[in-house]
Amino acid sequence: MTATDVFKEKWAGIRQWVKEQWGDKITDADLDQVAGQREQLCHLLSEKCGLSERVANQEINKALDSITWQSPFV
Repeated sequence: MTATDVFKEKWAGIRQWVKEQWGDKITDADLDQVAGQREQLCHLLSEKCGLSERVANQEINKALDSITWQSPFV
């Protein structure tokens, strides 16, 4: 399974995590456009939340780690 596959598989959990972290800046419509694509989410976090691309990637990695260890069913 590639990293892209893992990201898409965990998209529902990642989407929820993004809404919890930055729901005041990122809308459901924004997340609909991302549609499980990591690079687009990284760009969105950078654009809407003022994060650098590096920090956005780190945040996404934290979310993936947290989702992976919370439940195998997410």
